[in-house]
Amino acid sequence: MAPSLPLFDHHAHLDDPAITITHIRSGLAAAGFVGGVSAGYGPDRSDLARQRIALDPRLNRTVGLHPWWLAETPRARWEAAWRAVAAELSEDDVVALGEIGLDQTVRHRLPLAQQEAQLQRGLDLARQTAMPVVLHIVRWHGHALRLLRAQPPPGGVLHRYGGPATLVADFQRLGLHVSLDAKRWQRDPVGFAAVARAIDTANLLVETDWPDRSRDWSEALGEMAALIAALAEVRSVPIETLAAQLVLNARRLYGLTQ
Repeated sequence: MAPSLPLFDHHAHLDDPAITITHIRSGLAAAGFVGGVSAGYGPDRSDLARQRIALDPRLNRTVGLHPWWLAETPRARWEAAWRAVAAELSEDDVVALGEIGLDQTVRHRLPLAQQEAQLQRGLDLARQTAMPVVLHIVRWHGHALRLLRAQPPPGGVLHRYGGPATLVADFQRLGLHVSLDAKRWQRDPVGFAAVARAIDTANLLVETDWPDRSRDWSEALGEMAALIAALAEVRSVPIETLAAQLVLNARRLYGLTQ
């Protein structure tokens, strides 16, 4: 992998209290790093997100109510949290609304009907503010597709897509990007290849979702670079061409000029 290849990590959790500034700086210093977006989790982390985004002009952030945050937070706090999210959407470093979505793994703490209601609220807010959405969808892709068809967002991305290749075209018809990560490639190379071939070039994104595993951001970015190489092979395109396209796709999605 040539170190000059540009790397834009459009989905990392730089606001995670478990990581330090030193861990983040490892990624900022990584060869080829040109930008990143810190994905929102909940308003409890907003101050930390602002502080860390301020470390480097190449960083931006999103704000939202993650299904996990909703599952672990008393319902009495949800209304104020949505107000906080709406207010933050006007801040200069915020480029999208999310994460929002559906997650079957927390259904015992947050039933599907409640998750759908919160996703609908997020989609309403995105349409009111003309903000793209960052979607967290785990297993309930059919339910998500139904809601998105009823309330198409003004652009967005299915982050760390784990659904079947057969649904990719349906999500793309709604104007959504589809993002892949190294973990799926490592775990299921055959399924990964099928999904990778199904995504249109202009809709493809890559991410680290760091810190989902115990390693520095620079190491996660190294895995993302290897992922780009695998994608280039699967799609039979030059790696330099694909790497440049991925950066362009991310910047267009989030309205970033550089």
